[in-house]
Amino acid sequence: MKPAVKSAIESAALALLVAACSLWLLIAMNESEVEHTAAKITLVAITLAASLMLNLIFVGLAVQRDGRPLAGWMALSILLFPVGSIITMVLIAWLSAERERAQPSA
Repeated sequence: MKPAVKSAIESAALALLVAACSLWLLIAMNESEVEHTAAKITLVAITLAASLMLNLIFVGLAVQRDGRPLAGWMALSILLFPVGSIITMVLIAWLSAERERAQPSA
């Protein structure tokens, strides 16, 4: 796999992990007995939104760096989010590795 594609996929996975942790924290804060300030809740919500956007940006970068058409892959990522984003990352990594294996070594 190309290092640029691998880097974009790793960044997308990390952004998705941050989004999952932010969502978990937001739900936990809402369910707890302790009263949380609006600033804390807003900060976690902004972190969640930013990490979701970064995930989609990095998935798009991985697709573009692999030389694939952007529209179809991004449609898959957005319409079936977050599962579609994970599927896109896995497929791009797998197809990139398959392409490298198919090329004869010099």
